[in-house]
Amino acid sequence: RQSLMDSHRQSRWLSAELFIFRAFGMLKPAHDGSPLGWHQDTIGGPNPNPEVRGHCYTVWTAIDGADAENGALAILSGSHRHSKLKEEEKEQLVEEMAGREELLIAKPGDAFLLDQFLLHSSGPNPTSWHRRAVTLIYHDARIQAEPRDPPYTHIDMGAERLLQV
Repeated sequence: RQSLMDSHRQSRWLSAELFIFRAFGMLKPAHDGSPLGWHQDTIGGPNPNPEVRGHCYTVWTAIDGADAENGALAILSGSHRHSKLKEEEKEQLVEEMAGREELLIAKPGDAFLLDQFLLHSSGPNPTSWHRRAVTLIYHDARIQAEPRDPPYTHIDMGAERLLQV
């Protein structure tokens, strides 16, 4: 796998201005964490600049280890080649790609960079240890969001500095 820094150096989407679209903790307590179904981390809203459409990424960082037993993140590799999927399209693609799920096993501190269109999910946590992660969803500052979307936190820094934080 590529390192997070290598992925960013090779991508053109990363500008000097980013927005954090969403930030949250994914908490799967011991014996209690529920599953999260297949979904994409797409953002809504009109985008007058087609050049930046799709320039939204999730950085998922493990606080605790994640494995098959405690609800590790699962991806459908290659699903990012599709655009934003309607519910019925998503269900059809998940069915077509059945058996090709890939678990992202993580140690505390490991981070994964996910394209906004990548279908991903996670299982429940029936184990006796917590499975926690922090998720930050970034998008290019040129993207406009609908008024119903949450307010943004503006980050004005270059890619190298962002990745050192």
